[in-house]
Amino acid sequence: MTDITGPVLEPVTPTQVAHPWRTTLRTIVWLLIGLAPTVPALWGISQDEVTKAGLTLPPAFAASVGIGIAVIVAVVGIVQRIVLIPGVAAVIAKIPGLNPVPALKV
Repeated sequence: MTDITGPVLEPVTPTQVAHPWRTTLRTIVWLLIGLAPTVPALWGISQDEVTKAGLTLPPAFAASVGIGIAVIVAVVGIVQRIVLIPGVAAVIAKIPGLNPVPALKV
């Protein structure tokens, strides 16, 4: 039998629990970083298709697209924040495949 000596590690509160807004902010930032490269390409494709159809977009269309992207980012942030509420996280953890903590193999 081996004698193990040394400091005993205490359980640490996960960052997501201690600072849920940081996790939400990180999600929003990564969402924006992920979407950013696609916006110019999608904008160019949509402009080309509209031109091919012989139509013109009103000047307010670009503002509407920007507002739509802002709404999507806000909704993702709100959903992320709700998911981080401990009670909601506990329910989600009971769903197979959605538990963020991997099961221990015994």
